[in-house]
Amino acid sequence: MLTVNGAGNTTVWLDDTASTIARAGTLSYDGSTYGTFSGFGMGSGVSVKFQGLTALNLLFNAKNNTLNLTGAPDCLVNLYLGAGQNQINVGDANHSLNNMVGSLGVIGSGNDTLTVTDIAGTAGKTGSLSGTTLSGLGMGGSITYSQLAT
Repeated sequence: MLTVNGAGNTTVWLDDTASTIARAGTLSYDGSTYGTFSGFGMGSGVSVKFQGLTALNLLFNAKNNTLNLTGAPDCLVNLYLGAGQNQINVGDANHSLNNMVGSLGVIGSGNDTLTVTDIAGTAGKTGSLSGTTLSGLGMGGSITYSQLAT
């Protein structure tokens, strides 16, 4: 495990653009301190744990990758999706959008899908949706997106 303890002005870039196969991974948040990025060929039990970042930037390869976000800490997470048909899933049956403390930027290639669910949420919520931004719904930040298929 790699642990990055930022000082509030730290940006981390993780680059998978040289990979020649599709990858899958997870970005999670422990609810108090650390975000964790795992998968994407790093091996079983290997992950990047981080806190105190200004931004975490993930660069995807040109294959059909999948990233499941079950939470994000208080920083900006940017996803630069490669030319494949990538699938980004935010929230799931066990993790509500309340776990999205920070903001998420999804920059697609025109072939990508972003799915956002709050099925795990237990209370009514309000939000705002535009052609480029989703906010509210219990999230601490917002989700901005561009160049997605859906």
